[in-house]
Amino acid sequence: MSAPKEMNSLLYAMTKKPFIGRTRLMKFIFFVDAVSFYQRGKPVFEPEYLRMPQGHVPPAAYSVTGEPNDFFDVTYPKFLHPHYGFHPKMDPDLQVFSKYELFLIDMVLMAIGNHTAKDASKVTHRFKSWEENPDGSRIPIEQCISGDEEWKILEEFGAYLGEFQKFFKLQSLANAISKENNPDDITLLTRYIDEFERELDVFIQSYPVDTFSEFYEAHLAWDDTIRLALQGDPAKVSQLTSDHCDAFYFVTGGLSTEMIAVPDIGTYCKEYYSTLEETREGLLKQKTPPYRYPAGGVDNIVSEVMQVSRDLAMQSPSGR
Repeated sequence: MSAPKEMNSLLYAMTKKPFIGRTRLMKFIFFVDAVSFYQRGKPVFEPEYLRMPQGHVPPAAYSVTGEPNDFFDVTYPKFLHPHYGFHPKMDPDLQVFSKYELFLIDMVLMAIGNHTAKDASKVTHRFKSWEENPDGSRIPIEQCISGDEEWKILEEFGAYLGEFQKFFKLQSLANAISKENNPDDITLLTRYIDEFERELDVFIQSYPVDTFSEFYEAHLAWDDTIRLALQGDPAKVSQLTSDHCDAFYFVTGGLSTEMIAVPDIGTYCKEYYSTLEETREGLLKQKTPPYRYPAGGVDNIVSEVMQVSRDLAMQSPSGR
């Protein structure tokens, strides 16, 4: 179990949906991890799932919900009450979640609340990973749902996936860049940086500014900051990409589903923009020599990058 996040998510679900039952609780964890993997390339809670008669089951969450514990009481199914009941002994600690994770949790809980336990199980029975594996099989999260048709099934259930699966490759490259951050041998690092920048150009130009204008200035600030980090401090690239992925899907998801009020999104965007500016200023003050640039200094790199960004913004019909 990815403690304390998974335990607090269970407490939160039990509090928000007092009659959620064990089957829907397991599907709640699974769907959160599935959407997170689709958008970010990684789960929030568990890396693999058990194939069981009622669908995909998170092993740790299944184990902890089988009997009373220090966090919640459990009532067992009876003839007149054929479902598990859960009674939290404490409030969930929501500070352990990012804004993106909380949005994701609330979105999945809303979808789960609109369906019965039987309906939720039937959804998972339509995935090949459940159809083709015997009971008790352990299925990595990356293999649980495959292909556009299966992701559409999850969308039909009520999950917001978003129009773009842009961060998947960016995050993979960013992780490689930060891992290969070796000034003594920059051949491989340079190759990763070149590929990242090509993907970044496409991503920045595809941003739907007319739809998500509230986030655009922060999006441009991230573009400037990440390019500066690529040349001056590649070790920061992975975390910067991960943070922006969370911010991107929090804003686009909040606006698309109307689950987050526009003024709240505006406040969040301003705070995020300020954080990026602080990071950028810190990068400018670092003495680390820029990668692949023998002369000119970090300040010149930033000026060139910002000019290119502005030129692209003027040329693109969508604003970038």
